[in-house]
Amino acid sequence: MLIVIGIIAVLLGLLYGALERARKFSRYTIAYSELKQIQAAFEQYYAHYGVWPAQTNNPSITFFDSEDGEDAGFEITREIADALQGVSKGGNDTLFHDFNPDGIPFIEFTQFEDSHDHAPRNPFKPTNSEDTSRRFMVLFDTSGNHQIYVPADDKAPGSEATNIVANVAVWTVVPGLRSAQTAQGGTPQPAGDMRLGSWDAFNFQRPAQSQ
Repeated sequence: MLIVIGIIAVLLGLLYGALERARKFSRYTIAYSELKQIQAAFEQYYAHYGVWPAQTNNPSITFFDSEDGEDAGFEITREIADALQGVSKGGNDTLFHDFNPDGIPFIEFTQFEDSHDHAPRNPFKPTNSEDTSRRFMVLFDTSGNHQIYVPADDKAPGSEATNIVANVAVWTVVPGLRSAQTAQGGTPQPAGDMRLGSWDAFNFQRPAQSQ
């Protein structure tokens, strides 16, 4: 009886591990799909208005420059998400009327933070109430050379500046896809956070242990 119970326990452990890996892998897939949807939303925005949002010089948005200083972008906050969804708060909504005056719903965000300003986030939950790494960042080709030099992300320490051929670059930070190292005794160590970009060719290998 003890042997049978032990075998069942081992099988249940293997099954739980497989289900957990499948759950994490599905989140990676959803995160990558969301990046592509955001990229498509901004491309539709440009097709409609003829300018990138970073070219509107909206005083309600905090902009940052690309690595070479030629292009500009921003972090997608809750206010920007509302405007991109065609949602107006009413009253003196300067950002909405300057950002999306026609009220067109270019995209619909489904997951938001429980803290801070309730900005949209990727499928992975923040590690704590102060963690903003799961938000979406975006850069636009405001220089018109069809290239964007994406800066390294301090929220993903292993990331490097990347030069890509695109009009829009969108990224977020997710748990690492692979084990970073193997400790003594062969125990896999969790990989640190990594940057996942809309320009990446998504690796559909099942992720190893991750945090």
